[in-house]
Amino acid sequence: MHSLLRLFLLLALASTSFAGAARQLDAIDIAIDRQTIPIRVSSPSTSLQGLAIQAFGVHGRYRFDPTFRYDIVFNQAGPARVQVVVRQGSGGPVVLSQEVDGTGPSSEQALRNALLRAADLAVERTNEAGLRGFFTSKLAFIGERSGFPEIYTTEDLFFGGTQQVTQYRNHTLFPRWMRDGTRLSFTSYWRSGAADVFVLDLRSMQVSQVANFKGTNQAGPFSPDGSQLAMALSGTGVSQIYVSGVDGRNMRQITFDRNWESTSPVFSPNGSQILFSARPGPRLYLVPAGGGSPRALNTGFSHNAEPDWSRGNPNLISFTIRDGVRFQVAVYDMSTGLARKVSNAPYDAQQAVWLPDGRHLVATFSNANSSELWIIDSVTETAKALSRPAGFIWKASQASVLAR
Repeated sequence: MHSLLRLFLLLALASTSFAGAARQLDAIDIAIDRQTIPIRVSSPSTSLQGLAIQAFGVHGRYRFDPTFRYDIVFNQAGPARVQVVVRQGSGGPVVLSQEVDGTGPSSEQALRNALLRAADLAVERTNEAGLRGFFTSKLAFIGERSGFPEIYTTEDLFFGGTQQVTQYRNHTLFPRWMRDGTRLSFTSYWRSGAADVFVLDLRSMQVSQVANFKGTNQAGPFSPDGSQLAMALSGTGVSQIYVSGVDGRNMRQITFDRNWESTSPVFSPNGSQILFSARPGPRLYLVPAGGGSPRALNTGFSHNAEPDWSRGNPNLISFTIRDGVRFQVAVYDMSTGLARKVSNAPYDAQQAVWLPDGRHLVATFSNANSSELWIIDSVTETAKALSRPAGFIWKASQASVLAR
């Protein structure tokens, strides 16, 4: 097996393989950031209040405080409709009053969607930093509920409507959404016993093989317009970056340096460039999406892997660094040329992807016994777990986010 993909596979399996009974990671102690906004969140409906508190509880811009600046109330206004009312202080002027309809595959999920859409509106009206809401974002991720790493999808950020979409009973890795939510790209060993690239159409549940060349084939993301797919292939002997049509046709090699093992490609938000990681180092490089000379990014860290490019703030790139014996998440700001570590977990934090507000990330946090999806606030550098539904005692890793 190609040495670089072997490393990534070992890291991935460390996050998805059971080592005895799964055990949730311990909570990270977080000091209160005085720059956060004090709020009160309530609802006459116990279920709506619980979901709303869960949502605002992971948002690093807010804290629950009896001396609140904003009073946010959610009322059920119909089977799939929620009214949100936001006041300044206790009994102060109304800054938002709106009814929101939800959608979903069931009445329960439609009501959840309405609540989270209403909560996103409340965030946009109260965060005082110009941030988008992200609570209705969907996830695709690798879970091992069945005993094998398979792809799961959700209807929202809090595991509502979680469903298993592959049943290959083999190693399946790196799911990535198409921006319109109709397809997923991924790597799997299920068909040939080797790492091949596939695209799954979620409307028909038909899967097509995109790349099965000699060596290893690692799936990357779709281009922003959904017409192309980036991937890392080692058919020529050293892993290089390629781009093809979604059906695998018109395959083009983008990088050509045989002294580099290139992997983890990601398109820029406008599709004009590709960011990737390459050894030695590994270091981060930029190359025009149509091909050209790569340009190294000097982040100041010696280990730079698993990059992701923020759509919410196109100046920001996240990546995985090695910090002592652990992996942690860092962010590089292209407008300043500066990078900084944004996670401080007492276990590995890696595989971070951006949420649509350009501030928060979803990352895999893992130890010897468990792997979970956590939200990192890149401003306050705090992290909070995305709690799974009751009874879902299995590992989750390698998230991909679909903004709604």
